[in-house]
Amino acid sequence: MEAFESLFTVIVRFNLIAFFLLGACLWGIQLLKQPLERIRLVEVSLLALFSTLALGAVGIVPKVDLAILPAVESADGNAASIESIRHASESQPNAQVPTDVPVSKGAFAASALGDGDLKSTDREGVLREHRPESVPLAHAVSGFGPLSWLKQSLTVILLAVSFLNLVYLAVGYAITRQLVNRAKPLTDATLARVERIVTNFPGQHKVKYASSSSIDVPMVIGFCRPTVLLPERLSQSDADQLELKHSLAHEWSHIQLHDLLTWQLASFCQVFLWMQPCYWVLRRELRVAQDQLADQFAIEQTQEHITYAKTLLDLSKARQRLLPGALTMAGNKSNLYRRIEMMMNENFRIVRATRKSTLLLLAVLFVAAGGLMTSLELTRAETPAVTETTNHLVDGGNKDTVAKNDNNEKSAEHTGVLIDADTGKPIAGVTVTVTRMESDNWQELGVTKSLTDENGKYSFTIPPEQLKLPLLYILFDIDHPTYAQRHCGSYGYGMVVDNLKNGEQPWFSEFKMVRGEKITGRLVDDEKRPIADAQIRSDCRPKSGNDRDRTSAVDAVSDKNGRFEIVVPYDGIAKLSFIPLDHCMKYIDVGEKRGELGDITLDTGVSIQGVVKDAAGNPMSGLWVNLTPEKDRNDAHYEMKRSAKTDKDGKFVTRPLKAEKCEVEVDTKATGALEKEKYANFHDTPPSAMFVNRSINVTKDTASKPFVIQAVPHVLITVQSFRPNGEVSGGHSPSMTGKVDGKFLWIPEGRKTGKGAFELMVPHGIEDAQLRFTTNEHSALMVQFVGGELSPQTSFKFKKLEENLDNIRVIRHEAGILKLDIVDEAGKRLDEARIFAHYDIAEKHSEEMMMDTQIGWNKEDGLFRLSSIVPSAPVSIRFNAAGCLTQSQKFTLSDDERRTVTITLKKGEDEKPAVDK
Repeated sequence: MEAFESLFTVIVRFNLIAFFLLGACLWGIQLLKQPLERIRLVEVSLLALFSTLALGAVGIVPKVDLAILPAVESADGNAASIESIRHASESQPNAQVPTDVPVSKGAFAASALGDGDLKSTDREGVLREHRPESVPLAHAVSGFGPLSWLKQSLTVILLAVSFLNLVYLAVGYAITRQLVNRAKPLTDATLARVERIVTNFPGQHKVKYASSSSIDVPMVIGFCRPTVLLPERLSQSDADQLELKHSLAHEWSHIQLHDLLTWQLASFCQVFLWMQPCYWVLRRELRVAQDQLADQFAIEQTQEHITYAKTLLDLSKARQRLLPGALTMAGNKSNLYRRIEMMMNENFRIVRATRKSTLLLLAVLFVAAGGLMTSLELTRAETPAVTETTNHLVDGGNKDTVAKNDNNEKSAEHTGVLIDADTGKPIAGVTVTVTRMESDNWQELGVTKSLTDENGKYSFTIPPEQLKLPLLYILFDIDHPTYAQRHCGSYGYGMVVDNLKNGEQPWFSEFKMVRGEKITGRLVDDEKRPIADAQIRSDCRPKSGNDRDRTSAVDAVSDKNGRFEIVVPYDGIAKLSFIPLDHCMKYIDVGEKRGELGDITLDTGVSIQGVVKDAAGNPMSGLWVNLTPEKDRNDAHYEMKRSAKTDKDGKFVTRPLKAEKCEVEVDTKATGALEKEKYANFHDTPPSAMFVNRSINVTKDTASKPFVIQAVPHVLITVQSFRPNGEVSGGHSPSMTGKVDGKFLWIPEGRKTGKGAFELMVPHGIEDAQLRFTTNEHSALMVQFVGGELSPQTSFKFKKLEENLDNIRVIRHEAGILKLDIVDEAGKRLDEARIFAHYDIAEKHSEEMMMDTQIGWNKEDGLFRLSSIVPSAPVSIRFNAAGCLTQSQKFTLSDDERRTVTITLKKGEDEKPAVDK
């Protein structure tokens, strides 16, 4: 009996601690928006929980009496506090203790609630019960009575349910392994296709690939030697290659982030935490976060957001096997909305890195809280009075950065601050370079440099003559001797002013820098002679994710002795690209290595010569031929290219290249590091003929023969932007994606033919084409084709395009902005509420159009901000939050209207979870 009571005490205490720790984790989840940080928080909470269990089991944590239990009464009704009994026993060292009182050793030195026992710990850690002789033995000895039998019964039930959970997991793992054992190996042709795809994925993993007729959804199994299991249809020769690439990328992300290990460990916790509601919520959040990261990785490989979302929808309807030992691509239908919502949200950027200092602090707090709760010993009060304890929540203030912008002054002054990305402390002595340009011709108007003070603060001023320019553009670069150099982005100043009017601080209000470390080396030829004046480009990114604050791009040039020196972030993955004048280019993945690299040998190589012609065969002069080595294309710096300009006869000769396959593109600008002009990336004017990228195998034979590059036939798409009153308006060029001969093609911009007028040239017969129109957050578009109606749809698909699309009208409105504050019936803000907004036109058309008519949003100060809303176009928004009923509401905004609305959601559960398609 005593063993059952001790075990019951352990179970009760553990579940109380688990309730509070998991509840705190769930609260923390609401504050974190990044999926990877959510995953890490779940891991930290579970680790802290079981760490406190281990500390309590070994008795390391000191015990603290918490006298909150009421005093016990004797059998004859005389009140006697437990403390007085203990002191009476201690004051009589020779007092007789009943020899039939059992001795117990428990994981926790605690008394069961309400049993009238008091246990104290002696030197050997043995728990003995002390009773005065006046107390009847029936009341003094535990293990008898209805309460003890109830404890025993509950303990047996709890252990039985835990055992059933363990059996369920074991059976699931066995079925999973059986599924792998029965899977078929991929054919050589299919395996070759798979390996071509995964070669471009980051990281190196030993992965086994197989197919199975027992599944309809891709899955990954095993964390030591993972197996990607594909549905049999994806292993066929006629399988959809885009779906195959999406499936492989999704599962590759799970492998790269060790998601299966985390998932299996979290699943194993089910044996101990099955009765905890917070555990099941956190388990679901873990699964969603893992899939959101995998979705983002898959989309980054193809940039096909809509196609990928449709694939997920199709897979959600397929036969799924939810096994504890595997991760599937589709997942739960109730979580599909959140995944699609995040991947389609252009205003939210997923990063694959975590704030280590924040997670470390949370881990310390969780372990400390668990240890404190483990140390608390529930004891009887000296009097019947109950002592109440109050927990005080200390809330730190938020630091606001204010930018000055007085329209009555002749100039505008702005300020910002530089902080350490790891410590959050200000950095003094940072050189902040602010470049001002005019975006119609991308010419420099002025450059301002300033040093941050001891508080990390900097400032810059825009003079009055530049403030008058409607197309003013600003760029930021930051540099410090002991930190990694960063380019911090650029933006139209007019949009900065508009955002300030709406209460939004500029992105340059705070910049972060990462401590840097040097990489040095020497460039030499095959005879160990130094190579001078070679361009060096360094890309350094976080070990995982796309955290811009921890990303750095550095330029350098080798000196007369061939030596170079660059400063990169101390904890990232560094990659170096060397672009010399008269030797072959070279790419090196340095990884996490820092310091001296020694001599780096560059080969001699061969040059390519050729001629560029239009579709009719006429030579074209003044164009640039840019050649990119295909082997390192996805890893090397984008300026590691050879650029050669055509002469009056259309001929060109390149600098030396290695004997390897290169991709060839023809453009109006040079993109190689040696020939590229400053700010060339801001110019994207296409050639006057349509060229499709092609490959060339560089060898001595190809170098001896002229290489002919000829344009292909094309069709034209002409667009003109207008204001609602019919006046011509400025605007942006549309873009197009599609396939030519099965190869993906992106045409980012057309030729500007006038104010707001563009001519987009695309290959004749382009397939799976998608025409996209874009704008900024302060404008909204309505698109009209000849003979059609105005529509807020911004993306249009064509199975095959063989004719011109002339006179497309784009009406550019001053966008409305809608801010939503979503609260419950008590007026408390629901920070984890979700919305899905689209124009009503989507209800009359297909799911595909619904995707095209979705309205983007982001969150600012707890409010949902919907931008680029077309005036007078009805917008439907669906609101949802955990524990609340889904609600829908329609809005119609006028030109440039700013509206803030409070949405109150009622408590309840929907009969059928809403999944947005």
